Amino acid sequence: MWLASSAFNCIISFTPFSNKDLCTNQLTDKSDVYSFGVVLAELLMREKPLSEDKRLEDGNLSAYFVTAMKEARLFRVLYPRIVREANRDHLLTVATLVTACLGLKGEDRPTMKEVASELEQLRKSVLLVDPLDCCRLQSVCTL
Repeated sequence: MWLASSAFNCIISFTPFSNKDLCTNQLTDKSDVYSFGVVLAELLMREKPLSEDKRLEDGNLSAYFVTAMKEARLFRVLYPRIVREANRDHLLTVATLVTACLGLKGEDRPTMKEVASELEQLRKSVLLVDPLDCCRLQSVCTL
């Protein structure tokens, strides 16, 4: 019985870690990156990481987000107000970073330092392009 329950726990996790990380008991710095990717996806979609929403494959926000990126459906799954008010290139940059963070293999994910650097570069470019865009994004995220 232990094997069955152990396998079940590996398949259905209720944590913001990838199933591979949990099943191998290898929680590392890259696991934190995955968790951060989950949080970013939550903010962009205004959805919970696990949901009974029928749109989400197996109720898994991470898998749904990555699939939407692969199938070029990103702007259909993001929160509509964010799509309306934010620059599409900036959203695509963040979504690409989120997808990298949500990679199944830890070794394929960026480091948290790389993630922070990418977000800082984006922040600077947003301020150069449109200083008000940053304020609009902040107001959307605080809804």
